[in-house]
Amino acid sequence: MNPHTRQRRREQSFFRRNVRSSYKQIGIICECAAQSGVTVYMHNHNHGATPSTGDQVLKMLKRINSPALSYVLDTGQFQGSPGASGKGNSTKIADNQLYESIEICASKAKIVRAKFYFDNDIEEQWLDYQRIVQILKSTNFDGPISIVYEPRGNLLSTEALPIAVTYLRELLKR
Repeated sequence: MNPHTRQRRREQSFFRRNVRSSYKQIGIICECAAQSGVTVYMHNHNHGATPSTGDQVLKMLKRINSPALSYVLDTGQFQGSPGASGKGNSTKIADNQLYESIEICASKAKIVRAKFYFDNDIEEQWLDYQRIVQILKSTNFDGPISIVYEPRGNLLSTEALPIAVTYLRELLKR
C-alpha cells in the first residue's frame, strides 16, 4: 500500500472516531439540557470538520435524536461557500454544493445565519440570496434570520447591515 493511501486511511479513521465521540458528547449535553428545559443549537461550520454539508447535518440530527437539539443554518459555512473557513471554495462564486446542502437541511432549521460579504460594492455577489430565500420559502421557514457581515471589501458594517436587511426583506416579500 502506498504511503499516501495509508495516511489517508489513518486520517479517515481518526475523523470517524472524533465524529462518534462528538455525537456522544453532544448527546450528553442534550440530555442535561432537556432535563433543564434548555435548547442546544448546533450549526454547520466548515472548518474541515463536521457538520459541513447538508448530509452531515441530517446525519448528526438523526443520530443524536434529542428534542433539546435544534439547528441553525449558516448560509456561508457549508462546503462550497467562498467565505467558508477550512475547506471553503477559493473562488468568489459559491459552488452548487453549497445550495444543495441548504436544500437538504433547510426544513430542519429553526434559525438562519445569513452571511454577507460585499466584496466590491453594495451588492452581495458571493452568495445567491434569491436562490437561498426561495429554498427557505419552499420549506415554509418562519424562524428568525440573523445577518452576519464578514467584509471582503471596503464597505463598513454600519453601511453593510442596513443594505443586507433591506435586500433580504425585499426577497422575502416576493
